Amino acid sequence: MHSNETKPILGEDELEPLYHLDESGRLTWTEEGKRIYRQRFTRFGLRLEAITTLDDLQTARRISAGGLNDHLVEIASHGPPSLERNLLVAFAQQNDAEYQRLYALLEARNRLGWRVISQRDSGCASQKNPIKEDTPRPRPGNRVSPVG
Repeated sequence: MHSNETKPILGEDELEPLYHLDESGRLTWTEEGKRIYRQRFTRFGLRLEAITTLDDLQTARRISAGGLNDHLVEIASHGPPSLERNLLVAFAQQNDAEYQRLYALLEARNRLGWRVISQRDSGCASQKNPIKEDTPRPRPGNRVSPVG
């Protein structure tokens, strides 16, 4: 963008850019970019001020990528058990076979329009028999219901 052009106003769903590149290829950080990338790169001993080109940024991303995966596994491992959480852990651990298996299950579940429910979600936690007699019963061990 040239200095004589007006800066467009971002829509509600548009994210502010994290950095700008000038015509010479020099990278300039936005405040949001500084906040996000400084937090990520500092853990790996990378100074944000030393990253001045797109090549520098790509190198820093590669260096920090392994640690980012470890961080994702740590976050996901402490979440509530779910198919999505297990899929994220398999992805972050680069376990392709487990990822493919879980992804196929997720796709099948979504295609069928089913969702996993818990007694807490069903509102029947205090009832002795939370499933009504006219409701089709799932197989033992699987608590699913059609989304409707």
